[in-house]
Amino acid sequence: NHYTGVKEYKFKADTNAKNVYLSYDIKYDANGNMAEINRLNKKGKFISGYSYVFDDHNRYIGFTDYKRGKRYRNGGVFTYNASGEVVDEKYYWKNRNKISFHTIKTYNDQHNLATIQYLRKNDQKKGWRIEYSYYPDGSKKQTIEYDKKGKIKHTWNYDCNAIGKMDIKKLKDTSKLCI
Repeated sequence: NHYTGVKEYKFKADTNAKNVYLSYDIKYDANGNMAEINRLNKKGKFISGYSYVFDDHNRYIGFTDYKRGKRYRNGGVFTYNASGEVVDEKYYWKNRNKISFHTIKTYNDQHNLATIQYLRKNDQKKGWRIEYSYYPDGSKKQTIEYDKKGKIKHTWNYDCNAIGKMDIKKLKDTSKLCI
């Protein structure tokens, strides 16, 4: 990492605490992105911190959260497609080799979000899934949420008239929204 600056902020952590101060040691990369932030106690000892990673396109691709002793606490890794859209998010808790929560996203040809699939327990268990459909002009047509068993949990329809108000005459269910 290339650090271009360090900023330190000190403040009293709690109005009821006696002389408890924290300082934040913040480091930036060559592009001005926050690369690291560490919380230090009054004596300058490390309490906890985060490190942030960016790729060659200056996209945020991950973080690591550390606790005392610079021990790993949790982290995340993000992957982008060629169009710059996030397609994969993995979150880890206490173990870098075990995925706690995983999100996979797909997009249609117009770069609209098409699906989100949530997985958990190191990708062993499916979570809920959301599917989006769109009108030819790119406006949202419908959103369907499925539970972890693949059954429809909610459906939202976006059937509106030209000025954005719901067409009450066509309303046949309570899931219609207009934005």
